[in-house]
Amino acid sequence: MVIRSTFFTLGMFVLLWGAIFFCVDRVLIHASATAVDQFPLWSVISTRTAENYHELSPPNWVPYVLMCLGSLTMLYSLRLRNKQA
Repeated sequence: MVIRSTFFTLGMFVLLWGAIFFCVDRVLIHASATAVDQFPLWSVISTRTAENYHELSPPNWVPYVLMCLGSLTMLYSLRLRNKQA
């Protein structure tokens, strides 16, 4: 039962992020230099602006992919077998 709810929650999370990316063009994140050094992936997925923000601007296809993956994960979770004691 825990596996089913975990997959459903993960699918809902990804689906909602896809819906959010339909509404926004870019996300500005104010992160300190130490946070960027601890998580080096920030320099790959974002660009630094003049005001010391990290700008994350996803391509136009990202919301569609996230919503499809989220809904498929939710459907998969509903198909998982219930283990009864």
